[in-house]
Amino acid sequence: MSSVEKSKITADGLSPGLQAGPWRDIAEKFSGSWRYRVALPVQGLLFDLFRHGQIKMDGCIFQIPKSITGRRLRGSCFDGSYELPERTLIREFVQPEDSVIELGACLGIVSCVTNARLRDKSRHLVVEANPRCIPAIHKNRELNGCTFKVENCAASSQREVSLFLDPANLLSTTLKTSSKFPVTVPGCTLSELCRRHGPFSVLIMDIEGSELEVLESSAETLQSFRLIIVELHDAIIGANKINRCREILRQAGLSRVGKSIDTEAWLRMEQ
Repeated sequence: MSSVEKSKITADGLSPGLQAGPWRDIAEKFSGSWRYRVALPVQGLLFDLFRHGQIKMDGCIFQIPKSITGRRLRGSCFDGSYELPERTLIREFVQPEDSVIELGACLGIVSCVTNARLRDKSRHLVVEANPRCIPAIHKNRELNGCTFKVENCAASSQREVSLFLDPANLLSTTLKTSSKFPVTVPGCTLSELCRRHGPFSVLIMDIEGSELEVLESSAETLQSFRLIIVELHDAIIGANKINRCREILRQAGLSRVGKSIDTEAWLRMEQ
């Protein structure tokens, strides 16, 4: 069993005996509901009581602002599960000589973990559309001595993008919903970002349902990446669009070499 497969078991919270069949589905449903409704809020309370707004993960220290995060998010920071699939695949596949563009940085946790792996830490661009996240990204960059650049924009072919923010947590999406409030942010294509700041060998992407739009509009640019790590949001875009994302990645000459929960690593095998 590969290290990625082992990490998936750890992240799922399931023993090897529950990795297949109907019992796995039952266990995942029960454990997921219990974790969301009970474990994460309790851990978030423990974070508030004992961590004083800071947490250590993967050798980095992070400030988690209570004013803009929900208790469940803080709970995932408390037990170290926050963005664990991305962090797992980054440790597995990102190399010191890489240069990285990251779309969807949130608090900058994945950004700092990635930056720590790079030999030339200035060859790293972090893109985040949600303006509420930008101060936290800068703070965590400072705490960890990172030197990545930060762009506050949405990866899009539109010049301006309506972004819908969830008032209860830091999630944001371009998909309209009555439960979120809109803000307008600048748009910039992946190709433009690469021309302006690149070249880059690695793309890390967690953009809450906009992954297909970015991949479809960037076919030529995808040819330049050695590695793409992407979270595919089944609950937002559905199985058909996820399959289309995978088809685009294959057409770009990439092969899937790792998977952890909803996040996948695609590598150019000839390199």
